[in-house]
Amino acid sequence: MNDTVNRWPAAAGLFAAPFYLTLIFALGALEPGFSHLSTPMSMLGGVPGVRGMAFNLGVATTGVLVIAFGIGLRRQLPPKMTAKVGFALLAIGGLGLNGAAYFHCNEGWRNILTQPDFVGRLHIVSSLLAGMGTGLAPIFVCDPALGLCGRIDLDLRCRREIVVDGINTERRHRSLGRCSSAAS
Repeated sequence: MNDTVNRWPAAAGLFAAPFYLTLIFALGALEPGFSHLSTPMSMLGGVPGVRGMAFNLGVATTGVLVIAFGIGLRRQLPPKMTAKVGFALLAIGGLGLNGAAYFHCNEGWRNILTQPDFVGRLHIVSSLLAGMGTGLAPIFVCDPALGLCGRIDLDLRCRREIVVDGINTERRHRSLGRCSSAAS
C-alpha cells in the first residue's frame, strides 16, 4: 500500500505540466485574437462564460497537482534543508496558481490595466508567487552536477555560486573542499 500512496504524488507531478500546457493551447486556440506568443495567459481567465471558468478551474487543478507533487517529493527526499526549501517553494507555487485562479482577471484585464483594483493586484501577486515558486524549487531539490535529486546537501553559499557560475564551479569547490559533498 505504501507504494501506491507514493505513486499518486509522482503521477500528479507528471500530469501537472502537460495538463496546464494543453489547457493554455486549447483554450487559447478557441479565443479570437489570442496570441500564444504575445498575450498573457491571464487573459484566458477573464473570458466570460464557460471558457473562462474552465481555464480558472484548470489553473486551480494544476495548483493542487503541484502541491500534491511537492508533498510526495518531500516524503521521498532526505530530511535536509535544501529539500525542505524546495518543498516550500513548490507549495508556494501551487498556492500561487490557486490564488491566480481565484482572483482572476475580468474581461479585457480592466482590473489590472485600466482600473486596477484589489482583486487585480492579488492576481498579479499570486501569479508572481506561482512562477517564482515553481521556477526556483528545482534549484533546491536537484543537484545537476551528479544527476541526483535531493541526495546532496550543499551549503547555501555554495549553492548560490553554482547557480550563478555553473556546474564547473561546483566541481572546483568540491575539489578544494569548500562545499559539503556528503551523499545521503
